[in-house]
Amino acid sequence: DIHMVCNIPSKECYHQTCENCKPKQLIILMDGVSTEREVEFKQWGNQKIEAENKYGLYPHTKSLASLLEDVNNKDTIEFLKHRFNQIKSQESFNFHLSLEKEQHLAIQCDFAMNYTSTYQRETQSAHWAKSQITVFTAVTWYYSGATGRITKSYALISDDVTHDKFSIFKFIQEILDDQCQNHGVKSLTVFSDGAGSQFKNRYNFANLCRIKTQYDLEDVKWIFFASSHGKGAVDGIGAQVKRMIWLKVKAGHGKVIVKDASDFVKEAPNSQTKLILVNNIDKKSDIPFYDSVRQLKGCRGFHYIEVQDNFEIMAKLYPQAESNTKFILVNAEFETASSHDGEELDIENVVDKPQGVVTDFQEDDNFGYVLEDVDNPDVVKQDGQKGGQEDEGSCQSKSNINILGITIGDWVVADYDKNIYPGIVESIRGDKCSINFMKPTFMNTFIWPDKKDIDTLVMNTLLCKTVAPTLASGRLFFKFEPLEYQRLINLLLSF
Repeated sequence: DIHMVCNIPSKECYHQTCENCKPKQLIILMDGVSTEREVEFKQWGNQKIEAENKYGLYPHTKSLASLLEDVNNKDTIEFLKHRFNQIKSQESFNFHLSLEKEQHLAIQCDFAMNYTSTYQRETQSAHWAKSQITVFTAVTWYYSGATGRITKSYALISDDVTHDKFSIFKFIQEILDDQCQNHGVKSLTVFSDGAGSQFKNRYNFANLCRIKTQYDLEDVKWIFFASSHGKGAVDGIGAQVKRMIWLKVKAGHGKVIVKDASDFVKEAPNSQTKLILVNNIDKKSDIPFYDSVRQLKGCRGFHYIEVQDNFEIMAKLYPQAESNTKFILVNAEFETASSHDGEELDIENVVDKPQGVVTDFQEDDNFGYVLEDVDNPDVVKQDGQKGGQEDEGSCQSKSNINILGITIGDWVVADYDKNIYPGIVESIRGDKCSINFMKPTFMNTFIWPDKKDIDTLVMNTLLCKTVAPTLASGRLFFKFEPLEYQRLINLLLSF
């Protein structure tokens, strides 16, 4: 048996700071078996089959000593942190479902796969021209002393298939409107996965602030499950309602036609799930508001968001964490603060109102996540000291000098979400440069996105300069030379 954490694990165990179960102090109980013994196991990965790399579950044979070296690698340490986040998110979910707080509403929500409009009898041309319908699913748990706990399921149906900030805001509003018709709601907790394009982004955080004001709520939170751990009752709802419609279409002998959202709701059989047609999504009047929301990079590391006042958000790495970071989303003066051991800090007095902020958030010096205001990327440390005033033992500060010697037309590499993004510099202004980025697809393979991905970054926050990637195959895919790619990966791991 290989024990990666103590029998009764703590946060320090999962963060690999526990003295009893650090990576190099694994407890191995093998009854005298030699570490040179060959071990057979299966592992997911790529394997070359008939000159092609194919991903799958393949058998391996290694010595026990070599296997233990693999267990001690960086991926295992990251997995332990991921496992810790998963445990804490699930504990918070179970807590809020059993919470007997007056007029408290808990929601778990997610997008089901779009329903594809299929006909029981169709021409060949119709097979290649099928429309899709959005199915947004949710389960709510409401509690009050008068009613006890009430559970209700929803499926919100729409022809809008963008799954963007406009539709999510509207869907949550529809659910709250239905709940408020039946009983009062004082506090709200939403659970979802951490999809950055849907839920875990600055626009959704700003929408959460609007919801608190619009419905006069005292307490509003959004808790994100760890990656790949967001499954729940909502997934069963999506499967159920789509199958009910498809069975009715198949049995209708061509008379039942579901071509859009209104047909979907009309033809849906009676069930305990409430279907709501949502097609009046306003995507124009809110554009000025969303334009005023500050850009934030690095927020994907957080799993807990709580609304304060005046578009101020408190973020935590996990729901039960004592440390937190506060920032204002919509404000002329962007400010930030961190508090430790539950101590609340006065945001006004933490920093001297810097023009822009990058907050390096450290959770007991084990996690390092960055919240970045892209428009004004100066550095502010947790003690309120600006970057450029480097003290002893502090991380390297990034000054406004172009130490990489970047010029227009150079190829550079930026790191984001533990991936390398190569791009070409199109313009330079002061210490910032505008870069046209490629998109990584798989390992040493990159493509140009359909829509240009141009971003403005401080030059000294870039990973490095590089050479232009070469065409790998066809007209789409590019790759670096193996030695250059390995150099970039090594820089990424040490950055």
